[in-house]
Amino acid sequence: MLNIQDVSHLSKKEQKAYNRFVESVENGNLPVLPCIEMDLKEMQEETLSQSKIGGMPFLKSFKDIPLDENNVPMVLLAQINLNDLPEQQELFPVNEGILQFWISSEDQMYGMSENLKGNNINSRFVYIKEPITDLSLENIQVHLKSLDADNEDIPFSGAFSIEFRLSKQTITCTDYKYDEDVLA
Repeated sequence: MLNIQDVSHLSKKEQKAYNRFVESVENGNLPVLPCIEMDLKEMQEETLSQSKIGGMPFLKSFKDIPLDENNVPMVLLAQINLNDLPEQQELFPVNEGILQFWISSEDQMYGMSENLKGNNINSRFVYIKEPITDLSLENIQVHLKSLDADNEDIPFSGAFSIEFRLSKQTITCTDYKYDEDVLA
């Protein structure tokens, strides 16, 4: 049973939207959308091109390590090998290549700008269409260690492999389509 709130202080439009939302929840007809769930496991044996949180990044060259606003090498937050996604997925328009998410280890906001539309110079999103390299995992480990970066302030420690599976999820109020799909 839902705990219906007093919405008399809201505008008529907001009251109508709230009542439509409550009705949708009660009737079980909120939009259900496909999603990809991720299971993380502590990494046992790492490879360069696998999907992971943390760990060693796939690099074509050492020049591919992004630099933050202070010219300090960034840290790999996550890497998704699109070949690792379930075959039936339709959320990503391509199924090859690697997506990488990099953050500055010196930025307390990890690159998240207060102005989300602004230039986030302390974070990077990189797409590598053809993940082919002459570098080995060991080459990259040695190089990153030689940079002597201070990674104490990153939001995690260790490296985790990612397993993906298709699922469905009810739309939430944080979804960018929420107003359009539920409240419209």
